[in-house]
Amino acid sequence: MSVCLIILPEGDGIWSEMGACSTVVQRNENHQGNTFLCRVDREEYMAMNFNDWNEQNIREFRASGGKLGGSFEGAPVLLLHTFGRKSGTERVNPLMYLPFEDRVFIFASKAGAPEDPDWYRNLLAHPDVPVEIGAETRMCEAREVQGTERARIYDEQAERYPQFAEYQNKTSREIPVIELVQKS
Repeated sequence: MSVCLIILPEGDGIWSEMGACSTVVQRNENHQGNTFLCRVDREEYMAMNFNDWNEQNIREFRASGGKLGGSFEGAPVLLLHTFGRKSGTERVNPLMYLPFEDRVFIFASKAGAPEDPDWYRNLLAHPDVPVEIGAETRMCEAREVQGTERARIYDEQAERYPQFAEYQNKTSREIPVIELVQKS
């Protein structure tokens, strides 16, 4: 196993599984495995860590029949499969969802970032998608919820999980709410 000490522009270092570093500054083979000192920008580092985090959550979800620990412990989580709007490449994203009034809703919050998540843009382009809930995979059609219904659903999610209220307060965009309607 290789380990990379990431040096970010502010000078803080973080130990991480070796990812695709733009610049290897120093290599030390006297450590267990290989140690690399890498310089990456913050965006590259966040992308490396987020992809690793997603993969770990996907493995845990599938191994446990749809349950996750950590920051997702006790929360309803699904795996949303989307297809790249340009590439057609299938991608899988673990997302919290809201089971409400016998319906399933997801939220394109991206933790309150100023832009929508890529999965949301892909979902608009290809709304017919597989969704894993628990140990079951179902085909769904994604439908964006608008207006007062959107506000009512988002408020319900924010009441159950207050971080969603924080996400909306952090961004100037209205966070999209999507209903996943199971296809017959």
